[in-house]
Amino acid sequence: MEFGPSCASGMILDGPVLATLATGLGLVMLIIWVLRRESFPGRALFVGTIAGMAWWLMGASLEMAVPTLGCKLAAAVLTWPAIALVPVTWMLFHLRLCLGLGPWRRPVTLIIVASTVVPVLLMVLSNPWHGLFYGPLTRVDIVDGRPSGVFDHGPLFYLTLGVLSLYMLASLGIAGIAAFSTARAARATRPLMLLLLTVSAVPFLTNLGYSLFGVTLFGFDPTPYTFALALVMLAWSMYGNRSFDLAAIARDVLFFNTSDPVLVSNSSGEMIGLNPAADRIFHDLNAKAAPDILSQIEPDITWVLGSGLPKKRKNVRLGNRVFDLRTLPIWHPLAARHAAMGAVIVMTDVTDVRAHADRLEATQARLHEQLATVNRLRVAAEQAALLDPLTMLGNRRSLQQRFKALEGKPLLLLVMDIDHFKTINDRFGHQAGDRVLCHFARIVEETLPREISLFRTGGEEFELLCPDFDEAQIVKLLKKITAKLAQDPDLRSSDRSTVTFSAGIARRPDDGITLIALERAADARLYQAKRNGRARSVGRDGSQQVLSPMAIGNVIRLHSDTYANNAAGMSESRTERDA
Repeated sequence: MEFGPSCASGMILDGPVLATLATGLGLVMLIIWVLRRESFPGRALFVGTIAGMAWWLMGASLEMAVPTLGCKLAAAVLTWPAIALVPVTWMLFHLRLCLGLGPWRRPVTLIIVASTVVPVLLMVLSNPWHGLFYGPLTRVDIVDGRPSGVFDHGPLFYLTLGVLSLYMLASLGIAGIAAFSTARAARATRPLMLLLLTVSAVPFLTNLGYSLFGVTLFGFDPTPYTFALALVMLAWSMYGNRSFDLAAIARDVLFFNTSDPVLVSNSSGEMIGLNPAADRIFHDLNAKAAPDILSQIEPDITWVLGSGLPKKRKNVRLGNRVFDLRTLPIWHPLAARHAAMGAVIVMTDVTDVRAHADRLEATQARLHEQLATVNRLRVAAEQAALLDPLTMLGNRRSLQQRFKALEGKPLLLLVMDIDHFKTINDRFGHQAGDRVLCHFARIVEETLPREISLFRTGGEEFELLCPDFDEAQIVKLLKKITAKLAQDPDLRSSDRSTVTFSAGIARRPDDGITLIALERAADARLYQAKRNGRARSVGRDGSQQVLSPMAIGNVIRLHSDTYANNAAGMSESRTERDA
């Protein structure tokens, strides 16, 4: 057994040799292709098997090319590590891929591989000493028209063949379990497992034919050729059927496990696929409802197939459920422009979401209504806080706001007080007094111009804010009010009364700029008017104007019956000034 320059000089590079070499190089390219694709369980072991096959074929091409027996024996020795490597890595690949064992740590895998490859290599290398691997009848002969090695197989060869066959039988058993056990292989991966079983069986049977019956190809062992072809087919199938494409597997997982119904339509608009969620929807609804379902979906499918663009629509009702509908085109892979060859319909169940949204809208509407009611009550309360409940005139708080609004403007402040009002209450009762107050407020309010504001600030006390008026104008208005009270004395046809009032006048800014200062000045002049005989007004210069001389000393006649439109409650007088 030798390999020297004589082997290289006499090589026969004919068609079978070049074909074998090209196949080995093709397997190297297959390794590169597999390593650049998505990973799958046992990929490293699969690549190891392909590498062993490439090594085997290149060794076979060398053995076929060299002319002498010594050179052929040397080439065979170089090839035996690959021959031993392939069954071991192939069996380990089956364990990892089909049964999910591992992934083992690299040292364990290396030990298993080395425990087979190293003994085989040692037996072949030591053959010249014992002749138990290749016997003395090994020779070069013409087989299939070309010089080939005819090996005299010894007992160590058959021992090696038996051990390697055990690995191949283990691979066949594992592939068979994966292909025919429903617990191991899902329906989608069963064709791949059957192919894996075939890929293991064909090289095994080919090797038995060569070893036991001398079947050859190009005068050589046909096992590496069939194994190489099987590996190429297996690699292509593994990626072609997407069994180990994780992205594709993830899409399938979503399709079969999503709670959203998904339907698939062909280019004619016919439903050709349903996921389990969609199947449950159609199953739960009676058969008569199916045409109604399709009639709701059909316009969207037609639009998508015609335009090649996705479409989204809401509120498709199926039975007692509501769905949002998304229709997505399946684009033709060879079309220059977006042309749909089908459509995917995704139905998102929004029944509960819509119910929650409706409840939320109802709650919001109720809250808005309650807020509006609260605002109305607040406005009413604010308005009521500014009104005297008996006369419905502005109260002291309203007076303060109006005074603040007129800040900086010259004005007159009048404090008016009904004469002898305490006598009215004492003789005829508070209900009669309330009638007098309401009647007085109505007469005054009807007489005053719009620019003057009237307020009730105490029991029988009223105040006027008169911007841009002088005392002469105000005195004329006071006399006019007195005349109206004299002309319209009756609260009812049977009640006759003579009601008069006194007033004190203050001016801003002459008597002060604050409300308190003006009220203090007007109060002092009001007391002066009462001391001087009532039914008169006193101005800021101390001058007084008699408003109703005939009222002094008159007997007040008032009926004590309840006033029909009396407002509830009566405000207590801020101060009782009548003696």
